Order: sequence, then C-alpha cells, then structure tokens
Amino acid sequence: MTTKKPAIRTGKTNNPHDIELDIRDHHTIDEEGWVNVYGSNQKPYSYQYSGGDPRPGSKKKGNGDVTYHAKHGVGKIKISLVACRDRYALIGDDCVGFVGDTQAQLSVSGKSRRQRVIKDKCTKEIAAYYMVAVTDIAEGNATIPCDPRVINRPPAMA
Repeated sequence: MTTKKPAIRTGKTNNPHDIELDIRDHHTIDEEGWVNVYGSNQKPYSYQYSGGDPRPGSKKKGNGDVTYHAKHGVGKIKISLVACRDRYALIGDDCVGFVGDTQAQLSVSGKSRRQRVIKDKCTKEIAAYYMVAVTDIAEGNATIPCDPRVINRPPAMA
C-alpha cells in the first residue's frame, strides 16, 4: 500500500490583500491616515486606504501599502471603493495606473465601478506605486489621485 506524502512548502506565500479606499470632499485635518490632495477640478479632497501592511510603528490597520516576497507566488490586491456610492466611482480601464514597475510585474483587472484587482507576478523585485483615480460624478467627473506603494522584496529564506 502506498501512502501520499504531504506537499513540502518552503518560505512564505504571498497572501491576497483586501484594501478599502474612502474619499471625502474636503481636506481632513488631524485625523490619522487621511491624505489631503486636490482633484483635477482643483478642489480639495482627502482619501484614506485601510488594509494592506500595518502602518510602520503602529498596530493600526494598514494604509494600502503592500509588501510581497519575490518568487513566492502571485500576489493579488483587491481594492474596494467604500466612499459614497452615488458620488464616487472607478471609471475606465485606466483608473488604476502604476509608477516604478520597471519589471512589468503589475496588472489590473475588473470593470466594476466599485472594485479593481491588481495582480502582482512577484517574479522580480520592485518598489512601485499604484495610483487609483477615483471619479467624482457630482463634480463633472473630476478625478482624485490616490497612490500607495507595492514592494516585492527579495525571496525570504525558509
């Protein structure tokens, strides 16, 4: 009689991350995690990511940054827009872009007005940013730039 051996895994695997993105139609003062920006209409907005890696030096929820280990499997980042459903949306194929992805590791999929998924091949090291352009429907389709980091570190040792 032959028995099957369990699969052997070495090192870490890249777990999927669920990220939520919230938007306000004004600058936010003295609230941790909110980032103030100006939309394409030159009006003030603020955004906050939750999920991803924990904030440095804090046990609080993450700020949208994600770190994976190269060569430990594909990473997926699901971004959900939790801001006012009637006002804000993810519109178009180019509402998620990448900066610093010099190794062509990142791609995006999805057509929903509330969600996109970023796929990270994790085959090479990178330090890149993803930028989500949220559309403010109530303000003539102005866009609001929101940009955390994606890092692929060298493979972890087993």
